Amino acid sequence: MRFEEKQNMISPWILIIMAVVFGSIIYPHINDLESIWKDPGFYILFVVFGLLFLMNLTTRYDEEGIYINFIPLVWNKRISWKEIQYARLETYGLFDYGGWGYRMGKSGTAITAKGKYGMKIALMSGKFLLIGTQHPEEIQRIINHYLPIENES
Repeated sequence: MRFEEKQNMISPWILIIMAVVFGSIIYPHINDLESIWKDPGFYILFVVFGLLFLMNLTTRYDEEGIYINFIPLVWNKRISWKEIQYARLETYGLFDYGGWGYRMGKSGTAITAKGKYGMKIALMSGKFLLIGTQHPEEIQRIINHYLPIENES
């Protein structure tokens, strides 16, 4: 069994926030649009928006384990099934990890792009990792296939 998922950081609420911020930067220059090039806020917004478009979370689940690429923060991370004590599908919120992206929170480390579902992994090392997903049904099938018995203590 194999499953691969690609996610980006762009969501409708991000687009709305960016549109509002962009509008607030453009509005003062409405009578002289050429002056926008002198506003540092325009360049900051451009860089932030560009980074959000470039950030991608790619996960692959196969017989060897889990592969994670979260460009530009995590490159080619591999977790073998033997390193996992147990895993479960979990719903998480904004305050569990302090947002989306590569985060450390009260419940361990999270690598998420958007949404509210993730595979919560308890590693043999005692650490916890949450990997975000937009396909919770597929992730549950992966867990059932590769880690059929939850050995949570």
